[in-house]
Amino acid sequence: MVVCPTIGDVGVFVVVTSPMILAGLLWSYGEDDLWERALQLPPETVADIGERTGQLVLDAALADRIWPERPRSTSWGLVVATIEALEGRTRPPLRRRRRPATSKPERLIDVLGSRDPQWQKVNAIVMHRR
Repeated sequence: MVVCPTIGDVGVFVVVTSPMILAGLLWSYGEDDLWERALQLPPETVADIGERTGQLVLDAALADRIWPERPRSTSWGLVVATIEALEGRTRPPLRRRRRPATSKPERLIDVLGSRDPQWQKVNAIVMHRR
């Protein structure tokens, strides 16, 4: 995951990530019905999720309405934006705290996305949009 705080207009940022990272976050927050679908997201949709994440994270009032006791990291925005993309509605994840990584499915054990080159495609899309 790469956060690009200086792309575009002042006050805008985009998170560049990959389907693997999104799926891992969804699994971590209990979204068992969604995480496998995230693995199939096309790069354009992942870029949209990264842009939406920036919007969510920058709007503290909206963030408080969606997930008042959210984590301090940007990961909460990725989780909510991915749920939006997959379900078409805004909601917090099922779990408020992450599951232990020791029980993560083997398919998702790739924290840095090294087996998933999709982030490079997403990055190219984001840069082209700017």
